[in-house]
Amino acid sequence: MADFDAYAKSYLRQWDRRATVRSRQRYQLKAEDLEDGLFPPTLQPAAQHPEIIARGSETVRELLMRSAYHWQSAVADLEVDVVSELCGRLAHGNPRFALPRSARQVALTIGADEMYHSYVASEFNERLQELAGVAFTNSNPSPLLKALQLVRTGAPADLVHEAEIMVLCFAEHLVTEELFGMSSEGAPRGAFQVITREHLMDEGRHQQFFARLAAHMWAELDPAARATLGRLLPGFLNAFLRDDDHFTANATDLVVALGFGPEDAGRIVKEAFDAQYGGTPRPNWELRYVRHCLDLVRSSGMLADSGTREALVTTGWIAP
Repeated sequence: MADFDAYAKSYLRQWDRRATVRSRQRYQLKAEDLEDGLFPPTLQPAAQHPEIIARGSETVRELLMRSAYHWQSAVADLEVDVVSELCGRLAHGNPRFALPRSARQVALTIGADEMYHSYVASEFNERLQELAGVAFTNSNPSPLLKALQLVRTGAPADLVHEAEIMVLCFAEHLVTEELFGMSSEGAPRGAFQVITREHLMDEGRHQQFFARLAAHMWAELDPAARATLGRLLPGFLNAFLRDDDHFTANATDLVVALGFGPEDAGRIVKEAFDAQYGGTPRPNWELRYVRHCLDLVRSSGMLADSGTREALVTTGWIAP
């Protein structure tokens, strides 16, 4: 408790100096930024499909712009609807474990950071549509919203708050530089990575806090509460990180928006995803984009509970 309190107080002392909302002029999207489509092609497999490429560079560029818009829409929505809301509940709630006032204040600063990130993402999308001269759409709800509802429904009434804190810790561990093909040492390539790097400057600090919070909560809860939360974990991770239908449906919608019929779009997306990721299912723990979340499972002490470990091994989240 004392160590966590000291860390949170140190975090607060540095917030004014390090938070992008307080210390950095945000990047403004320019017309020339749209020339390469903005979004990293490696994150949109359909952009590399022969039938998309055959329609010309403008079609590829439009697909990448639509993908960038989709990503920023998710950021704008989730930072408000999930992360900021749960930060507020963390700051003002009454969990079943001791939570220092300093940590509650940190939760409020993170909520402020995330509201700013939502503003920046919304501004990006408005500017993108203005420069592209196209009205983009985004309709599919994020897997995180479904996963949060799953946990809220599955948790006993007296553990819902702690289950929400667990969700918050994982939600803030997904986005990393590696996910976007970026390196902390290298310069970002293109406007989308510049804006993402600005976002990640805050997320790195957030992740350190939530890693400590998860470990603190897990150590403070009684064994029965830990076991109950542990039983919820595989289902949450499946819903949050392995909703493959969500990802393919989003990509299919983006390809349909280019003028392909739904059947052709679905086939193109399946072929593109199989070509990039392989058609053979892999264990969850082998997937690159989930590694940071699985690091949280390990560092928090969750695997010390035999039931939690067994459930995660059985569902492929932890190697046997």
